Amino acid sequence: MTPILTVCIPSHKTGRRFQSNLLQAASWASDEIEVIIRDDSADQVNREFLEGLSSASNVNTVWAPHTVDEHDNFRQALALARAPFVLSMQDDDIGLPGGVAAVLRAVKAAPDELVGVTGAYLVENDGGSSICGYQGLGSPDPAERLRGYLQYQGPNCLFNSCVRRDLIVETVGFFADHPIRFSFQDQIVSLAWLIRGQFADIGRFLFVNDNTNWASPESGLAKDLATLERIGMDASIRRLHWMICGFEGAALTYGALGHNPKADQIATTWLDAMFRRFVNDGALNFDTPHNDAAGKLRDKWRAEYPRFTLEAMLPDICDFIERFAPKQARGYYDFWRAGK
Repeated sequence: MTPILTVCIPSHKTGRRFQSNLLQAASWASDEIEVIIRDDSADQVNREFLEGLSSASNVNTVWAPHTVDEHDNFRQALALARAPFVLSMQDDDIGLPGGVAAVLRAVKAAPDELVGVTGAYLVENDGGSSICGYQGLGSPDPAERLRGYLQYQGPNCLFNSCVRRDLIVETVGFFADHPIRFSFQDQIVSLAWLIRGQFADIGRFLFVNDNTNWASPESGLAKDLATLERIGMDASIRRLHWMICGFEGAALTYGALGHNPKADQIATTWLDAMFRRFVNDGALNFDTPHNDAAGKLRDKWRAEYPRFTLEAMLPDICDFIERFAPKQARGYYDFWRAGK
């Protein structure tokens, strides 16, 4: 029997702390729900643990002998999914009672225009807990769906929702071709989903999003800087982070919808939101040879917004990246000029 829902968990250097979460996920497996766990920790003890889980029906565990980055780990786990809808979770997420069962009911009743199912999330921060819930995602108007998504300023819980598998494969493939894997790409993926269709809300909590390691601005920045170092980017580009995110989201919108008033509305809403984050990002300064150049471009964009165009932004971004990564700058320019 082909499952109706896949729960997909890319586990990255899990260790013993989160094994109870994986046990919980395995318990959801049934004829209608398959659970896929891919662990790339290369840890032999984890391997034995996963082999024990895989004895259950409709639980597929993969132990990878080599560590890959989180994007590749997710993509390789996703490739094993068989169901038309996929619920993506992290190994530190804790499912709440009835959440997955409610998602399954929503998926069974899903009309063709439904691209995903979401709910409320309990977000654990270093300073306490908060609730994430998105409003308006069931609207037939993509601009209204985007406004509902942008109202919540915390971690991106929508990225870990239940979404049609073919749409996830499409967006993951899009960014697999991207020459630079910025840390904000989960936001761009979420935008792509919101453009494509409506989300149903199960009307209850889905799971706990453990954000304790990245709750503070300092920790979030540290995570971004670690990502930049891994992909060969200079730390000073972090000063331009939100406006590059704004550029990519607006460019993706026009690529998906063409140039028309609705696309203009969505692109402008996205750019305005990213510009506010850009302005409020604080006085970021880094001890690199390119810090001054980043500051000058930051000042230019702040002074010119919203008068500049996406066509003007792309050379600005590429000229800056070329200072420390010429090959990636060329690839970035070609990627977006090709209408990606």
